Amino acid sequence: MSDDETVQPVSLPIDPENLPEFPGKLPRELSMELCDRLQAIAEEISPYLGPEHRAIKALNDASHELMTVVPFRPRYAEYTSDD
Repeated sequence: MSDDETVQPVSLPIDPENLPEFPGKLPRELSMELCDRLQAIAEEISPYLGPEHRAIKALNDASHELMTVVPFRPRYAEYTSDD
């Protein structure tokens, strides 16, 4: 799968005798939505557990992992000469 293809989920239910190939990536919009939800949970429980609690770290780590499975979209800086 190239990085510019649309990511499609596997259809459910999954046949255990004929396992599908999972795309291994998430659409950018879904990943961002999930990260926002994880951040909201972390903010909600932080006053109870403290910002250094391992549950907060786990939510932040999960958010980071979700962003790493988004197809890479290169962005190039614009070059301007010094002339």
